[in-house]
Amino acid sequence: MRLLQHIILIIFFINSSWSKNLYNKNFKKRNEVNFDDDMMIEIVNDLENDENEIYNSNIIDQIIEFNVDEDLGSNNMDQNLNKGNEKEDEVIEIDFGYNGIENPVKPVIDENANNEKEKEKEKDTSIIIDTNPDLSKYKNTKVTFTPTFTPIKYLPDEEKEKLKQHKNDNAYISAGADNISNFSGFYNQLTSDEKTIYDKIVESSTKSPPELTVSVTITSSKNYKTFHDDMLDSAERVVSAVISDYTELWWIGSYRMGMSQSSPYLIQLKFQIDTGDTVNQVVNINKKFEIMKEDIIKRISDLNLTTNYAKLKFIHDYLITKIVYTFGRDHIRTLYGALVENKCVCEALANCGNNRGTIKCPSNSNYFCIDGDNVLYKSSGSQCKKVYYESLEKTIVFLKESGGYIEYTDEDTLDSSEFIIYECLQSDGINSGCTIYTEKYYHDKVNQHIYHLETNHQYKQLRGTSYVSNGDTYICNTEGVCAIDIFPGYYLAGTITSGKYNKLIHCTTSTSGRKTTTTCSNETKPTVNGYYINGSSGGKSLIECSNTSSSSPACYVSVPPNSIKTTGYGYLDAGNDNSSSSTYAGVIICTSTVCSSKDKPRDSSTLYYIDASVSSDTAIITCDNTSCRSGSGTLTNGYAYIDGSTDGNVLLSNGRKFSSVASGASSSLSKYYIDASNPKQIITCGYNSTSKKVICSSGTNNATGSTKTYFVDSGISGNIIECTTSTCTSKAPNVGYYITGNSEYPLLQCSNSSRQINCNALSKNDVQQAYYLDGSSTTDNKNYSKVIYCSSATSCSVITTTVKGYYIEGSSTSKAQLIYSDGSSYSLYSPVNVGYYLEGSSSTNGSDYTQVIYCSSPSLCSSVKTTYIGYYVDGSSATSTSSSSKKRATTTPTYSKLIVCDGTKYTAVTTTNYEGYYFDGSSTTNNTTYKKVIYCSSSATTCTPIATTIKGYYLDGTSTINNTDYNKLIVSDGSYYSSLTSINVGYYLNGNSSTNSLIYSKLIYCKSTTSCSTLENNRINEGFYLEGGTATNPTSYSQLITCKESSNVKTCAMHTTSSSSIPFDGYYVSGMQDKTQFPLINCISKSCDKVADNAINSGYYMEGSTSTSNGSNYTKVITCIIFIFNNYN
Repeated sequence: MRLLQHIILIIFFINSSWSKNLYNKNFKKRNEVNFDDDMMIEIVNDLENDENEIYNSNIIDQIIEFNVDEDLGSNNMDQNLNKGNEKEDEVIEIDFGYNGIENPVKPVIDENANNEKEKEKEKDTSIIIDTNPDLSKYKNTKVTFTPTFTPIKYLPDEEKEKLKQHKNDNAYISAGADNISNFSGFYNQLTSDEKTIYDKIVESSTKSPPELTVSVTITSSKNYKTFHDDMLDSAERVVSAVISDYTELWWIGSYRMGMSQSSPYLIQLKFQIDTGDTVNQVVNINKKFEIMKEDIIKRISDLNLTTNYAKLKFIHDYLITKIVYTFGRDHIRTLYGALVENKCVCEALANCGNNRGTIKCPSNSNYFCIDGDNVLYKSSGSQCKKVYYESLEKTIVFLKESGGYIEYTDEDTLDSSEFIIYECLQSDGINSGCTIYTEKYYHDKVNQHIYHLETNHQYKQLRGTSYVSNGDTYICNTEGVCAIDIFPGYYLAGTITSGKYNKLIHCTTSTSGRKTTTTCSNETKPTVNGYYINGSSGGKSLIECSNTSSSSPACYVSVPPNSIKTTGYGYLDAGNDNSSSSTYAGVIICTSTVCSSKDKPRDSSTLYYIDASVSSDTAIITCDNTSCRSGSGTLTNGYAYIDGSTDGNVLLSNGRKFSSVASGASSSLSKYYIDASNPKQIITCGYNSTSKKVICSSGTNNATGSTKTYFVDSGISGNIIECTTSTCTSKAPNVGYYITGNSEYPLLQCSNSSRQINCNALSKNDVQQAYYLDGSSTTDNKNYSKVIYCSSATSCSVITTTVKGYYIEGSSTSKAQLIYSDGSSYSLYSPVNVGYYLEGSSSTNGSDYTQVIYCSSPSLCSSVKTTYIGYYVDGSSATSTSSSSKKRATTTPTYSKLIVCDGTKYTAVTTTNYEGYYFDGSSTTNNTTYKKVIYCSSSATTCTPIATTIKGYYLDGTSTINNTDYNKLIVSDGSYYSSLTSINVGYYLNGNSSTNSLIYSKLIYCKSTTSCSTLENNRINEGFYLEGGTATNPTSYSQLITCKESSNVKTCAMHTTSSSSIPFDGYYVSGMQDKTQFPLINCISKSCDKVADNAINSGYYMEGSTSTSNGSNYTKVITCIIFIFNNYN
C-alpha cells in the first residue's frame, strides 16, 4: 500500500495540463501538489477494498496521517515529536544514523544531546560548499571511504522493525529545516546545506547515463571527526530523501561515503547498482518508464478524464491490474518493479533468477520463466533457452498449469483454464522487454481466441458469447474460437452447468444487392427441444438442447463433425424460426462439409428422412406442408421412402433398418420401389429433362380391377413388384412379360440368363404390336394360360382366353417368333418356318379364322388380314429338303398341310391332301388369276409352292378323291394360273412336265368332262392328239398336240405350222389312247375330229402336217390297208 501511495503521487505529476514534470530542470525543488485529504482517503479506501491482499491492515490510519507519514516513500522509521517544540509548522526530522551493516551501531541520542548538536551546527557559519570542485587538485589527496550503507527504505522488514524500537530515543526536531505545512516531499525536511548536496546528487543521478560518483568539497571550521560524523548523518538523510522523492532513481541500491582528512573536505558518494544492471541498462529501463508514463497519459486522454478523482481512480485501477504479488525479488518495492516488471508483491511467470547472469530453469520441460531483463526463457528440463524478448514485437499467451506456465496457441482447453499474457515490444528504439499485458481484452487473431481479464492478471477465453470490436461482431464458440466470418447458425452461450449451456446466440445473414449482412441475436434461452446448426463449427456439427420448457435449458454440441450423419439423414430442426415446442417446421440435413436447414414443403409433396437421432436407423422423419415429425418406419424388406435430402435417392429398408441409396435411374432407365408410406403406390425415379436431374416421386400403380401392373423391383435385386388396386408386393419373376402401367416403359421382359431370371423394362420404342407370354400365368416357364397383347407401343392388355392358333410374338425384331395355343395354354413356338399360320386372335372358335400370319423368312412374320380364295402352305407343317448341284446348295421347304381360304375365312385342311395343284391364295388379288400354285406330291405328305408359271394344264388337287381321277383342271397361260371353266374330252399339255412352256413330257387325258388323269410319258404314243382346251364341242377341236419319240422318250408340243397354229386340212395319225378304234384324225376347216376305223378304207390319205398351204402341197400321205380276218369258231 505504501508503494501504491507513492506511485500515485509520482504518476500524478506526469506531464499534462494538470501536472508538472517530475522534477524541474534546475533540480532545485520538487513541485508541490496539494491533495485534498478527503479525496485521498476515498481513493486509498478504494485501493484497500479492491486489492486488500496487498495492503497492510493499518492502511487507513496511515493514510489519515498522510502529510506526516514517512511511509510514503521514506525510511520506515518511527518519529518522536520534540515535546518542547510543538509549533504547527514544525516537522519531524529523522536521524538516519543506521549504517545498514550487519551489526549496526545504534546511536544513543537523548533530547539534550540533540539540542546541543543542533546548536553546534547552527554556530558553524563558515561552511562553503562547492558542487563542482576541480578534482585535479585532489589527485594526491587521500579519501577514506566508509563501509557500504543501505538506505533504510531498502532494509529488510525485520531490521526496520528493530529500528522502530528506538523511535523515542533517536528522533529530534530540526527547527532549522524549512517549514512544511503540507507534505510535498522530503526535500523540504533537509537543511539548506543538505539541500545543496541533494541537488547535486539529483543532477548527477538523473543524467543519461547516470553518474555513480558524486563529488563535492565543503569548507568547514569543524575538526575532521566532528565533521565526519555530521556528514554521515547528513548523507543518510540526503540519500534517503533523494531515493524517496525520486522513485525513478530505483537503481540506487547502496552507497559508500568517502572524505578527505582536512578542510576543504572532499566528500564523495559512490552509488552502487545492486540489481546487477549496467549504467546503459539503467538508461534503457528509464526509457521504459517513459513508455509506461506515456501509456497512462494516453489512456487518461482517451477516456477524457478531467477531474482529479477520476484520474486517480484510473491510476488506481491501472496499478491494480499491473501489479502482482511476489516475494524475494530485486527492487520489487521500486517504481521499476511496479511499472516495468509489473511485479510488486506477487509473480506470474517463474523467476529465472534474481541475478541477471544466472538463469534458473523451471524443472519441468516447456515451462517458461522471466529474468530481470524481462526476457522469457523456455525450459527443456536441463537448461533454459532464450525465446522471447522485446525486439520480437510479439504477444505471447501462456496457459496456467499446476507447475507453472506453458506457451499456448490453439490447443483444447477447459472453460476454467487460466492464461497470462506478455507483450514483448519495442517503441521508438526503447526496449521494455516482455511485460505483462493488462488490457481488458486481448484478441489473438492468428489463433482466433479472445481473452478477457479477470483478476490478478489471469485471463480466460471468451466462450459461448459474442464480442464487438470496432463495429465488427465476433462469435466465440464453446471451444474458444472467435470468428468474424460468422456462419449462420446457433452458438452456445450463457451459463455453463455440467458442461452444458443455458443460452444460444442466433446469427443470420441477409443479402441486399452485393452486400451480405450478418445479424446476431442476444444470448437467449431456447424454447424448443432438439437440434440446432452449430455456427461455430461452420455448420459442421449440431447443438442439442433439452429441458427448454424449464428455466434451465441444457445445450451442448451433441453431434460433432465426425459423427454427423449425411446422405439420407435428417435432424428435427429446433432452430427453424417456425418451430415450436409442439411442432417442427423443418429439418437439418448435412453433407460432408456443412449442415443446412430445410423448411417443410409448401406444396402437397411429402419428404422423408432417416431420423439421425435414432441410432438404429429405424425411424423416419416425415415432412409435409403441416409439420415435420418422427415415427417408426415401415421396415418391410424392399420398401422405400423418397429421400428428402438427395435428389434421385430413396431410403431403402433391408428389413432391419433404412439406408439412403442412389436409385441409379438415368435418362434412359427409370427405377421403381414400393412406397413404404403407402404400399399400394409406386415410387418412380426418373430423369427430369427440365431440371436435368433424376427425381423420385410417388404415384398410382395404374392397376385396374382386371389388370395387374408390374415393375422391376429396385428394392430387392431379381424381384419384380406386382400391384393390384389395393396393394403392391415384391415377388420372384417368371420367364415372360408383365404389364407395367407405364406408357413410356409398358412391359417388363424377364428372361432366363445363367440360371437366373433377369428382368428389365422395355421402352415403348421396343414394344411391337404383337403378343407376349404373360409371365404371371405360368408355373413352369413353358406353358402359359395368358398372353399380353399390345395394340400399340403404349397400350397393352392381358388376354385371358386361349383360342387355338398362332400369335405373333413381339420380343424380337431380328428373328420371327410365334406363340402357339392348342386351345388350353400358350407356349413359345419355335422354330418359325416360312409359311402361313392360322392367327388365333382372328378366331372365336379355334377353327375358322379371318386372318393368317405369314412368315416370309425366319426373321419376319406379319399378319395377313385379306381373305383371298386359295390355299396356303401351313408353316407349322414345314420341313426342309436339301438339294445340291455343282453350283450351289439350296434348301427348299416342303409342307405336309395346307390352309384354305374360301374368301371369308381361313381353315385348316383337315382331310388328307391329294396330289395335284392348288391355287396359292397369296398370289391373287382377284380370286381368279393366280401367280402361283401349290403342288402336293402323290404321297400326299409334301406340298411345295410353285412360283413359276409354265404354260399348260394342271390337275386341280381339290377335284380328286383318289389321286387318279380329277374333275378340275388349272390352266396357265404362262403368266397366271386360273381355273379351266369347262373340261372337254381330249388331251392337255401337262404344265408340270415342261420347263419352257414348249416341250412337255406328259399329258393330261380327260376321258370325260369329269374325269381327267395324268398320261405318263411311257403311255404316250407317237402321233397327234385332240387338244381338249380348244374344243368347242365334243366333236370339234381346233388344235392338235403332236408327240414324238426319240431314244424311247416322248415329247409333246402344240401342233403348229409355219404360218398358223391351226392345223391344215388333212389327216393325222392318232396317238390317242383309242387310236385302235379311231386311228386317224381328220381336220377340215379348222375343226378336227377323230375318224373311226370302220370309216377308213384302204388307200391313201393326205398327211395334213406335211402341207405347206392349207388344202394343198402335201409332201406325205398316209397309207391305210384294210385287213379282214375271218373268225372260224
